[in-house]
Amino acid sequence: MSVRNRWSLSINLLVYSWVMRLLVPLFLARLWWRGRNQSGYRAHLWRRLGWYGSVPASRPRKLIWIHAVSVGETLAIAPLIERLLGDRDDLSLLITSTTPTGAAQVRQRFGERVFSDWIPFDTPGAVRRFLTHWQPRVGVFVETEIWPNMVVQA
Repeated sequence: MSVRNRWSLSINLLVYSWVMRLLVPLFLARLWWRGRNQSGYRAHLWRRLGWYGSVPASRPRKLIWIHAVSVGETLAIAPLIERLLGDRDDLSLLITSTTPTGAAQVRQRFGERVFSDWIPFDTPGAVRRFLTHWQPRVGVFVETEIWPNMVVQA
């Protein structure tokens, strides 16, 4: 990649990051509003900002992080998750979602066999805190949910 292309990419990411930071209050307000009818949207809002109360007592080794946006993506990736859980005792899995129904599907289908969390908003700070907290070895994004700051930092 040429210096000019790298510079252009850096400027684009910088502008995108600032726009995302400015939109976070609107995102939070939207989640709060949606939470009137579906309380799951109000659950753990601080995790969407990458804020965690404490570091886990024992951080999982060889953590594979799989992001499945909602129920459909969780169902699509379920055979792979089952295979990884069955074949590899040395691996831990973290499944992230963006919707309460997706998170509920993860809990219902896999229970305590996996870690479950919300994916943070795509701001540099939230992503950094999320990655520092979980420290995944590998990240897998199901379908087309790709966030620039997440991809750059991961």
